[in-house]
Amino acid sequence: MTHGSRGITLIELIVVMAILSVLLAFVGPSASAGIDNLVLTSDGRRVASAFRSAQTMARTTGQRVFATYDESGLRFLKANQPYQTLTMRRGVRLISSDKSAAIIFLESGQIVGPDTVDLINSRGRRVQLSIDHATGSIKSVNGG
Repeated sequence: MTHGSRGITLIELIVVMAILSVLLAFVGPSASAGIDNLVLTSDGRRVASAFRSAQTMARTTGQRVFATYDESGLRFLKANQPYQTLTMRRGVRLISSDKSAAIIFLESGQIVGPDTVDLINSRGRRVQLSIDHATGSIKSVNGG
């Protein structure tokens, strides 16, 4: 072995590992928060899509569709039979602006229920879905 081809010493390896540990301590939490926000936004879109689907189902079948919910998810009923369940992902809760835990999708396309439905993640970030009862439109006010 020649003097010009020496390998990595243990001290050099420890120094590199210490630098990487410090960098990961700063980058890790912000990357985790970004992933949590993506999950929240995605769940907001899933809920809005499920609402629109229920609204279309009520219009096309001529039967009311009921959505009941709690913090963990939504359950859709048509003719008193469950037809869809949507579960919130870990760390995301579903709450509404009033205390009723039901939304009714009428045959006319109108929606009866709370004015807003909020999704909140474990970091406190919120996505709000606004419901226009007269027109039946559902839109994300922020975050999605």
